[in-house]
Amino acid sequence: MPQRSDLSRRALKEAFARLLLTRPLAKISVREIVDEAGVARSTFYRNFEDREDFIDWLQADLVRETAARFVGGSLNEPDFTNFYRYAAANRPLMRAFLTEQHWPALENALRHQAQAHYVTLIRGSQARMPDDLLAAFLVGAHVSLFLQWLQSDPALPATQIADFHRQLGNRQILSLLK
Repeated sequence: MPQRSDLSRRALKEAFARLLLTRPLAKISVREIVDEAGVARSTFYRNFEDREDFIDWLQADLVRETAARFVGGSLNEPDFTNFYRYAAANRPLMRAFLTEQHWPALENALRHQAQAHYVTLIRGSQARMPDDLLAAFLVGAHVSLFLQWLQSDPALPATQIADFHRQLGNRQILSLLK
């Protein structure tokens, strides 16, 4: 069973996402976040020092959660199914943070995590170009596909987009480089 503070943080995160759909990040106050979340202001300050601390936590939490789903349990290939299931369950939040408000710091952190994972996957599997360049290409394509899916209405089911993503993924591209 989730801890009370975990439930409060989740409520604050979801409230912040809803607010991001209506106004810019810089214009959202702690009062608006707690009112939207339906939690006491003291609950917010029990978990975070201030608004910036909340935003730092939120970014780190989203990067950690998203990267954990993408990397999955295998170092051989990204886990697109787990990633898209997580993204589908958190679609309003992801959509608000990555498309409506385009939060560059979050997108850059996600790109960095994915690129580091791809460099690990690619290392030694091809010799035509530097691993970091190929990883940057793959991550750019993945991010574009993911953002397109987030913006689509209606969205393809998580398992279907994961299958398409896998088909377009690194194995086919790497096989062309050998």
